[in-house]
Formats: sequence, C-alpha cells, structure tokens
Amino acid sequence: MCGVFIVKYDLIKKWYRVVIEPYIKEIQSSIWSYRYSRQITIILMLILLGATGFWCYRWWQRQQEAITQKALSECLYAYQAAFQDKDESWANVTMLFNVGYEQHSSSSLAPYFLIFYADALFKQGKRNEALEKFDEAIKIVPSDSPLLFLYKTKRALIQMDDEEHTGRDEGLQELKLLAENEENKNRDMALYYLGLYYWAQDNVKEAQAIWQKLVNDFFTHEKIGSSPWAVLARTKLEQIV
Repeated sequence: MCGVFIVKYDLIKKWYRVVIEPYIKEIQSSIWSYRYSRQITIILMLILLGATGFWCYRWWQRQQEAITQKALSECLYAYQAAFQDKDESWANVTMLFNVGYEQHSSSSLAPYFLIFYADALFKQGKRNEALEKFDEAIKIVPSDSPLLFLYKTKRALIQMDDEEHTGRDEGLQELKLLAENEENKNRDMALYYLGLYYWAQDNVKEAQAIWQKLVNDFFTHEKIGSSPWAVLARTKLEQIV
C-alpha cells in the first residue's frame, strides 16, 4: 500500500512539473509582460504629452512675438511722425510706448519699448524720468546684445545734458569709460561725442587728440568699411587745421 502511494506521489509530482509548473510560469510571464508593456505605454504617453506641450508653447511664443512686433511697429510709426513734426505729439508717443511695454514686458523686444519711451520723455524735457527708463532698459538688455553699449552711450549723453555739474560730470565720466572700453562695439560713437564735448568747451587740443584717435582706429580709405563717426571726426580735424 505504501509503495502504491509513493508511485502515485511521484506521478503527481511529475505531472505538476510537466503540466502545472510551466503553465504557472507562463501566467507569471504574461503578468510581467503586461505590467512592463503598461509602463512603456505610460512613458510613451508622457513623452508625447511633453513634446506636444513644448510645441504648443513654442507656437504660442511665436504668436506672441508676432503680436509684439506689430505693436512695436505701430509705436515706431508714431515716433517717426512726431520726430518729423507731423500731427503726432510726444506725449502721445510716450503713452504708446508705455502701454506697449506694460503689455509686452515678458517679450525679448521689451527693452525697445523702454528705450523709445525714455527718448520720448527726453524730447519733452523730462530728463530724470528718461534716465530712469534708460536704467530699466539697460538692466533687461542681454549682456551680449550689440545694442547694450549704444544704450549706455545714449544714457551718458542725456546725463551730460544736466544743467547741474554733478549729473554732467557723472555722464562725462561714463562717456569716457565707454570711449576707452575695447569691448564696446560703439566705441567710435563714444569717442566722437567725447571729442565734441571738449570742442564745445573750447578745449580744442583735447578734442583734436580724441578725434585723431578715432580716425586712427576706425577710418579707412575704402568706400565701405570706415566708421561714419570716424568720417565726421576727420571732417572736424580738417576744419581745425
């Protein structure tokens, strides 16, 4: 009887190994495959959603830039009209650039609104307010922008227009630094106006030295290539001689 039981047990064990165990492993494998497949699906969905979101953001960004460009163009048209003494007041130009900046302050074009806003204020004799707007614009202009030093030069010239000696001296010192800065892409402009300042002060010798440096550094005899500021300086030097 015991022998029969052992034989039956061996048969059941063999049957389990041959039939049941492979089936269980297959079920486990199917469950694992399902989970793994589900994870892949979720990951792919997240990637797709991320790519779609990024594309939508880029599309929205391009649309916003197009709207900003249109708004800036309209403001510049009003600025040009006022500059040419047409039926456009500087007060209205100031308002347009102010509103334009407030509506598009997150745009890469925001500094342009501020720069022309400041210039329109200066045209109305509001020098201090203009300097404040120039400071705001310079803070948000990218450090690698070719226009950064141009804005700084413009700001220095406005400050030199101050009737008080303190503001004028600060502007003059800033202009000197800009004229000496080799990294300044508008150094020729700074040199010209620095010479012009000394010319206006009847310091002909200093003006001549500065303009001569400008000509030496930036003037060429080729039709294309000379700095326009160097050409002006050369004309001034010929008048002195």
